[in-house]
Amino acid sequence: MTNKGKVIAIIMLFISLFSAGVLAGPPYTTDDPEPVEYRHWEIYLFGQYVKNIQSINAIAPGIEVNYGILPEMQIHFIFPAGFSGSLYPNLSYQYGSTEIGVKYRFIRETDFMPQAGTFPHFDIAAGKIAAGTFSGETQFFIPLWLQKTWGPFTSYGGGGYWINPGAGNMDWWFLGWVLQYAVLDNAAVGIEINYNTPQGTGMPYDNSANIGAIVDLSKNNHVMLSLGTSMIGREVYLGYAAYQLTFGPEAK
Repeated sequence: MTNKGKVIAIIMLFISLFSAGVLAGPPYTTDDPEPVEYRHWEIYLFGQYVKNIQSINAIAPGIEVNYGILPEMQIHFIFPAGFSGSLYPNLSYQYGSTEIGVKYRFIRETDFMPQAGTFPHFDIAAGKIAAGTFSGETQFFIPLWLQKTWGPFTSYGGGGYWINPGAGNMDWWFLGWVLQYAVLDNAAVGIEINYNTPQGTGMPYDNSANIGAIVDLSKNNHVMLSLGTSMIGREVYLGYAAYQLTFGPEAK
């Protein structure tokens, strides 16, 4: 069995054991419409790994900060540093592209209606390592996200359009979907499927699947990880791991 076949087999085993998904947002590329609670914080210390046949891009470490600045709205920052290059002999370490954005939920979930929101953000290029897209150019993403919950199951997803300037680059579409299931009161597992159109001249479209898990160590401390591989398009291997700290004023 090839390495790619082994990863796909692990994904299918994971699905058969838990038949479900994971909490919204990290550790996945697909996001959700739910902002951080008003006056609350989420802080992530994370690592991210993307490898294809030609190159490696790895964030090590990255810091993500989200703050509920208004009801139904959060501000968002990612500060990454890491490795980028054409496989191991040519890797260089540098600060990457700062990600800045705002998430806004404009429809709350009801018994029959999913919640909906948008999360536009910039990846401001400072090097070859971008927070999410691993591009050397400043990019802008305009998405629409939906989410609906049934008991322990939650499904969320949507997509958006990347404005991707630069020689040889192309604007591109991202689509993603996650199904999640709370296995325990403090643990969840999940699967993500995503798709994107070509990001540059001569590049193929990509389709990948990820599995992930989140464990709440306490009310304020959480760990999460995901692993994935391409299904069609370029052969790509993906990984993400993070520690998350959450805090804010207690409800009266």
